Amino acid sequence: MLAIPDWHSRAQHAAGLVAACRAAAGFVEAGVAPVVVVDTFGRDGVARARALFGSAVARGRCVTLWAAPEVIEERLARRAAGYADVAQCHLINAEVLRRRLDDDLLIDTSRLDVESVVDRIHAALGLVRGGQRHGDARGRTDDGRTGVIR
Repeated sequence: MLAIPDWHSRAQHAAGLVAACRAAAGFVEAGVAPVVVVDTFGRDGVARARALFGSAVARGRCVTLWAAPEVIEERLARRAAGYADVAQCHLINAEVLRRRLDDDLLIDTSRLDVESVVDRIHAALGLVRGGQRHGDARGRTDDGRTGVIR
């Protein structure tokens, strides 16, 4: 079942997040992994999501996507449907740089297409994609630091 919430409604967004995290935690507890929950979290939302996961979050990792502000605007302008609140997107985008999380894996998507983003996530987390195992689970990056992928 898929519900399409009004993303401008904080109550509907919060209810969707609760439902998604509970479902994902159930998969993890049943041994089905990896599980990905995609959302436009503000930094405070990550803590709420982790609390909903309970013990399942011990094996979890927060992956944050960032893009240059002009890229955000270009991408939103090309959308035919879906969330397109430019001002809110800029606020969330700026916040992820200002309020980094300790174990946050930040990926600069400015020059990446969707497939490349997925490949970077798989590589950083050591996940299998297309029959090959990628990267290391510590999120080691091409610039030798942990936590930022360009």
